[in-house]
Amino acid sequence: MYKLGLVAGLVLTHTAGEVFAGAIERSKQPIQPLFESGRYLEFSVVAVSPNVSGVDSGVAQPGASSGNIIDNYFQFGVAYKDDVNDKWSYALILDQPYGADTTYPDGKAYFASGSSADIDSYALTGIARYKFNENFSIYGGLRAQTIEASARIPFVADYTIDTNSDTGFGWLAGWCCI
Repeated sequence: MYKLGLVAGLVLTHTAGEVFAGAIERSKQPIQPLFESGRYLEFSVVAVSPNVSGVDSGVAQPGASSGNIIDNYFQFGVAYKDDVNDKWSYALILDQPYGADTTYPDGKAYFASGSSADIDSYALTGIARYKFNENFSIYGGLRAQTIEASARIPFVADYTIDTNSDTGFGWLAGWCCI
């Protein structure tokens, strides 16, 4: 029975789907540049202009519209990859993995009117890859990530929070077979 549980646990951990990051995930913290051929440089800039709105279902003013609650934002990324030799390669990747730019417009009858949330983050990843052959490789690296946030919720005793920027460090490891 122990072996069956161990096998089931291994299968579940290796078949897990995407992790939901509370709707603030903006990038998948990519490592694809590590698998490009030769020397590789990538720049990305994205302009996002979302339009998200809702209608009060009866909390304060039934039928009141929130108006557009998501602000426009820009996102950027940079990646550089190079080969050390035919077996080893490395990449440096800068991205903005998490973010939020939410503002419920003031002056609306909507219950959350005047509320806002802002999250900004930056991640720098250094990653190395060892290629055993054309079909199998392992990789690993370190990541430094900085995040800061602020929020205002006037309908909860005018709650306001502003965080200081905080940086954390982590690691990543994996394998790839084609």
